[in-house]
Amino acid sequence: MKTALNLLFLITLLPLSLIAEEEMGNWNFSGQMQIRTEVDGRDFNHKTPARIYTSMRTRAGIQRLLGKEAGLFVQFQDSRLFGEESNTVTSLANVDIHQAYVFFNLPFNLPISFQAGRFEMNYGTERIFGPLGWHYVGRSFDGAKLSYKGIADIDFFGLTISNDETYIPFPTSDRYQTSVPNSSFSLYGFWLDKSLRNKDKISFFTFFELNDKKDFNGNNLLERINIGLNSNLNFSNLATAIELITQAGKISGKDIFAYLISISANYNIKPLTFGGGIDILSGTHSAETSKFNTFSQDYGTNHKFYGYMDYFINIPLNTNNLGLQNIYFMLGFKPEDSKFSAFLNYHYFMADKISSSGNKNWGQEIDITLNYVILKGINLVWGGSLFLADDLMKEKFRAVLDNGNADPAFWTYFMIQANLN
Repeated sequence: MKTALNLLFLITLLPLSLIAEEEMGNWNFSGQMQIRTEVDGRDFNHKTPARIYTSMRTRAGIQRLLGKEAGLFVQFQDSRLFGEESNTVTSLANVDIHQAYVFFNLPFNLPISFQAGRFEMNYGTERIFGPLGWHYVGRSFDGAKLSYKGIADIDFFGLTISNDETYIPFPTSDRYQTSVPNSSFSLYGFWLDKSLRNKDKISFFTFFELNDKKDFNGNNLLERINIGLNSNLNFSNLATAIELITQAGKISGKDIFAYLISISANYNIKPLTFGGGIDILSGTHSAETSKFNTFSQDYGTNHKFYGYMDYFINIPLNTNNLGLQNIYFMLGFKPEDSKFSAFLNYHYFMADKISSSGNKNWGQEIDITLNYVILKGINLVWGGSLFLADDLMKEKFRAVLDNGNADPAFWTYFMIQANLN
């Protein structure tokens, strides 16, 4: 079985675009490869050598359509770091299923479809649900989704985040232990999109997270409801986005009340685009012990929003539960009918709450990105970033600083992205 899967994976990497479309019938094939070399000097100490590593993500997908009513999609993935094997004749044997799902329309000509299996979740700006395309593994979910398309588009979904239950292939009395509680982590909710004029759109969503695993006091690790409203409105050359999200419930017995506020605007005067915005993610005061007020952002593509150096990729962990305030500006240059584009981003990061040492500022980050399209589907990307640490970041990296002095941190990469659709 394993040999067959590997053979199927290799076959899908062949140049299928050379096959005549009429021979393909209802079979669709896709492939993707992302190779990125990074030079990592993000420790604020120039006396330590920069780390250099290359990651590679390879995906191959097969879709079979059964008329207009149903189909299935399977996408294989291999994710690795160059040199990760112990030598050149070993294998990681890590080909996995990134996506595998079946989808079909419900009968009686209803505008309702159903999807079940393993799939990516991509909604809105990807701040809440995103496939994390930058990462060399990426994100996908196990679950099911019921979709309605009409006056508004609505997805109802149920997802399993994790499950510690042991599969029982056949029942015997010794396989059931009633003293062991359920320890699954599930998510249920819906996302509604309403399109307006001129590509304007508003979205409303809510989802509930339940982690039945118990802490030492017998409390569920997480019972949290998320409620949000997004708007994307355009006025001639001006594009605006507003996102408002609240969280409530309990985390290990502590009451949750947290929020996110994001406001941004971009103005386009070809070939230039410039704009900015502010993100406020609530935090918990360092002296607070009975409540949890830190906004958690566990399933989004955070790399897009909080600096490309990824100091704040895991929120709230990377903010020490203090929350985050992100003031940013951007400038883009993309000539019409050109294969070249360039972007400059600036971020000023602060905590939402003052730390126990009386500090509030994380620092400043500057990101530069250059993109060149060699051929349709093949991009070359170079990026370079610089971070100037302030007091909170110095506290966080105290163990690796040189006599308490924080040098400017740097990070740069070169990436090849290739897509076959």
